[in-house]
Amino acid sequence: MSPYYTPPYDSPIEDKFAYHATKYLLQDLQFHTQYEVITICGKFVVDFVAISPSGKKIGIECDGKDFHNKARDEWRDAMIMGDDRLDSIYRLRGVDLTYFMNDVLYILSRCEPDLFSQRGHLNIETLASTEIQDIKVEKNQTTFYIQMKDDETDQISHILIERRHKNIPKGKQQFWQNLYAFAKSQNGGILDEIIATYKKNYI
Repeated sequence: MSPYYTPPYDSPIEDKFAYHATKYLLQDLQFHTQYEVITICGKFVVDFVAISPSGKKIGIECDGKDFHNKARDEWRDAMIMGDDRLDSIYRLRGVDLTYFMNDVLYILSRCEPDLFSQRGHLNIETLASTEIQDIKVEKNQTTFYIQMKDDETDQISHILIERRHKNIPKGKQQFWQNLYAFAKSQNGGILDEIIATYKKNYI
């Protein structure tokens, strides 16, 4: 068992992710659970944060359908990213972690290769599906939406991974930057009040 796997966790989805992902991580990184960050809109807690030997901080959120507001999550991530608390945040759906764990880990390993050991990369690639291995992972990609087909039932499903990151080409923007700029223009404060003011002005 990996030394990074330290239950109990806050949810079954988080436990499932940690149990599988920690088998493949690099041995000399830091792996934190319930990682607290302070922003201009208060304190937030990230499910997992992996810190590479080079100091790169990667946040991972395991989103169960019943416990997350997608729009508010985007604002929350914007405050964390804007205040330079993390270099990237990945949002993983509970349904994908339940049915496509190896494929989700494959995407993560391609986006953040320095978090995984050499053996981990090899094992993940062996376990990942053909559909996933056939896709091209773009350096600046923010959304991964992959169609999966069950050959036995012909049922179609999809993997969805959202990524907020700072590797943004010059002259380009991600929407989280706009949200953070607005919050900063309001001098920060209570996030729900910032969101309400934004909606009043722009929606």
